Amino acid sequence: MTREELKTMLPSAWFDEPNEVVLDSFDEFCKDVTERGVEPTNEYFTMLVNANIEAHYTCSYQSNCWY
Repeated sequence: MTREELKTMLPSAWFDEPNEVVLDSFDEFCKDVTERGVEPTNEYFTMLVNANIEAHYTCSYQSNCWY
């Protein structure tokens, strides 16, 4: 399955004005689906975005953390 095919499986609102966290999450989503056989669902993508948002904000409070 290609990245474009995976992108069409998700609501277009994710990509209307994507930010770094959404784009990084989509990269991870594509890798998980193609390499690990994860089911390509919006729920799974949402979980990845939420986890990456949490990691991003956690790192923003730490001086030596790079996202």
